[in-house]
Amino acid sequence: MAGKPKRLNPQVTRLMDSGNLAELLMLIEQRFECKRCGDCCRIGGGIVRVSQDEIEEIAELLDMEAHEFIEDHTSLAPDRRGLVLLDAPDGACEMLDEDGSCRIYEARPSQCRSFPYEWVNKNSFEECPGLAALLEM
Repeated sequence: MAGKPKRLNPQVTRLMDSGNLAELLMLIEQRFECKRCGDCCRIGGGIVRVSQDEIEEIAELLDMEAHEFIEDHTSLAPDRRGLVLLDAPDGACEMLDEDGSCRIYEARPSQCRSFPYEWVNKNSFEECPGLAALLEM
């Protein structure tokens, strides 16, 4: 037997439809609960930019030189304005281990730390269970 269809939260859908990102992010900050599932690290088509300072922190955590980390774990960003972490063959972040945990959590880039409080993309509400829960009433 199929479950009862869920009603969409009109406040969230209105903010999404209107493109009012500031109010949407404020609502996320107030109500979002992370499910610790790692799905945000698997959102298709995303990139994770890394600064030089972040590269050095991550390399230190992984016990390697920064230049080795750059060579083995980054590529040039699509807009050619810096470096991004490589994806695994399945499109997930390469820094996820076999059980879906982040290998660099303690030194993860600011872009990862700030999701979804400072940014979301068009797939975020479909991919992230914590954000999807905000859509339901």
